[in-house]
Amino acid sequence: MFSSRRWKKEGNCRLSRDLKIFTSMWQAARPVIPCFSSISLRDYSGLILQVDSSDINPVGGNKIYLRRTFIPESKAVSKEGRSYGKAYMITGLRGIRDDLRLSLPVPDEVSTSNINKDGEDLNIGKWNNTKLDWDILANSSVNFDDNYNYYTVVNTITQDGEYIVLATSRPLGIHNLKLLPNPFSPFLANRNDPSGRLGQAIKFNLTSLDTKEPFVTIKIFNMNGELVRTLKNYEPLVKGIQYINWDGKTNSGRYARNGRYLVHIKVKDSTGEKEELKATVLIK
Repeated sequence: MFSSRRWKKEGNCRLSRDLKIFTSMWQAARPVIPCFSSISLRDYSGLILQVDSSDINPVGGNKIYLRRTFIPESKAVSKEGRSYGKAYMITGLRGIRDDLRLSLPVPDEVSTSNINKDGEDLNIGKWNNTKLDWDILANSSVNFDDNYNYYTVVNTITQDGEYIVLATSRPLGIHNLKLLPNPFSPFLANRNDPSGRLGQAIKFNLTSLDTKEPFVTIKIFNMNGELVRTLKNYEPLVKGIQYINWDGKTNSGRYARNGRYLVHIKVKDSTGEKEELKATVLIK
């Protein structure tokens, strides 16, 4: 929900009386001062909406409505990709004469590896009520805001709708596999685990163009190749960032011995299989 006290205007123009920005709790109008540069509005979450003052309807003005919406998990993931953060419902664009420039903040949970690859996987998505899925807005770009120190995904919009940051799907794969911490103790709380569980967090990004839920198998082996623990056995997991916990126990419920182990991950969809192997050290 937007707040009038957290909006900031940028640029050389004041808000025209012909451009009214509404939220569920606020409307703003200021005396008109003619100018022909762009007007930028930034909310406290980092969204920026930019409109050229000359595109505002001089007769009757324009009303733009903004509302942030929570996205349920069933809507967050699709074949097109995975959305992050809250969505922004923007309406009232019909009367604007030309495109608006929309910049959405990149949420903290998005892997920085996507950004470091020039944002090749990050786009703005628009919800399609007909196919019940996200449409990717072509040619989105990723910018870094030096003044406010965060990344944004930028594109132009012309229609009312629900917009969000979308990490577009890639082929089946296991990306950015990390064992946190490594070495680890099964008796210490893990600061790298979102739930603060004991043991080690197996973190990776699960991708697929074929399905929302690829099948995942994760097993722990000792250095002799003997099975120590099965964490996932051909289970469907929603693609995206995964945190799988190993509490240091074996399949029998006892704590494994000190030493080196191998974490083996295999993922599968109808296109095939991918696997990764990584070593870890347990110290009690």
